[in-house]
Amino acid sequence: MNTNIKIVTGCGYHPSHMMPADSTDFMSIPAEAQFVELGLAELERHNNIALYPGCELSLHLARSPICEDEESQNNFCEFVQEKISRNSNKVSSIGVHLTGNRNQGLGKLGFSSHFKTSAVNEDNAIRFIKKLKNQTALPVWIENANFYSSSAEEVIQNWESARRILDSAEAKLIFDLTHSYIECHNLGLSPEFIFALIPWKCVVEIHISGFVVGADGALHDGHSQPVKPEIWQWLQFILEHFVTSSEVIVNIEHTDLSWTRKPAQYAEEFALLKNFKFSRKQTSVFSQKQIDYAISNLNRIVSLRHPEIQNLLSAYGYEQRDVLSAWIQEFMQGDLRLVFSKNEVSAAEEKVTVTLMDGFNEYIRKSLV
Repeated sequence: MNTNIKIVTGCGYHPSHMMPADSTDFMSIPAEAQFVELGLAELERHNNIALYPGCELSLHLARSPICEDEESQNNFCEFVQEKISRNSNKVSSIGVHLTGNRNQGLGKLGFSSHFKTSAVNEDNAIRFIKKLKNQTALPVWIENANFYSSSAEEVIQNWESARRILDSAEAKLIFDLTHSYIECHNLGLSPEFIFALIPWKCVVEIHISGFVVGADGALHDGHSQPVKPEIWQWLQFILEHFVTSSEVIVNIEHTDLSWTRKPAQYAEEFALLKNFKFSRKQTSVFSQKQIDYAISNLNRIVSLRHPEIQNLLSAYGYEQRDVLSAWIQEFMQGDLRLVFSKNEVSAAEEKVTVTLMDGFNEYIRKSLV
């Protein structure tokens, strides 16, 4: 387990960063930012203008034909490559939402469409990621983007599908913590349910942002809102228990135009991340005490089945558990395996096993009595 994780501070592009400093809409680029995500429109708009000096730039695609037909994918990849190649600002990676068909569901309304597991969607997504990587010569990362799954079963299936896509396409993962929190809340589940499904070895970036509560109690994506305390708490939890890499980007996605009216709060969010404290959990002390626990259990079994053994050992000035512990330490160095009854042992394994009572009694006779 890695015990030292470096957080790289990321932010989303915000138009106020590019305003003249004397403009009422100007907002400073977070001093802590080392990594910035921006879309194709922003990349195009600021061609020949140095964007975010000193920061690594990543192209972010919320809507793409990732699960669509090959012709649509070919056209899109060529389109993206053309935009990248003629731009003076060089991007180092591409992030893509894992979504369904853009012509269906939410996609038809201009949003990220809901991804649902199917063999066709998986094959199409794998083909698209490989094609985009080859076309641009850039690493491609996919991001979870569902909010309104129908059941826990669907969530499980979708994450299993995402894992297969990541493995087959040799891609990395942007884990959007807020997206997962929203999805879980809308299903009445704890986020911990999802944490166990995520292929953490693939995670290179974590997104955090705000959310809004609808009139019916549903949660929705909210890039105009500050990061809620529960999101900070879950970020701490996954950094302490789940993230496996030595370095991870944590991206605060405050991209809504309304942030220009609250620049102090905007800056405060990044200061919170800069000073974010977490303590990576070490290997459980309990895992290192398994043999001690086993000895205690064996001692209990011997006491229940043969209480006379303690009386015998007491007569010689010994405590049963101490004697049992000494025997087990010696036994662990040998080639035999302990069993509780020969009835559970096949004839082929007779010579490599010994029962608890036979082994313990033999040790007592040889060593003590």
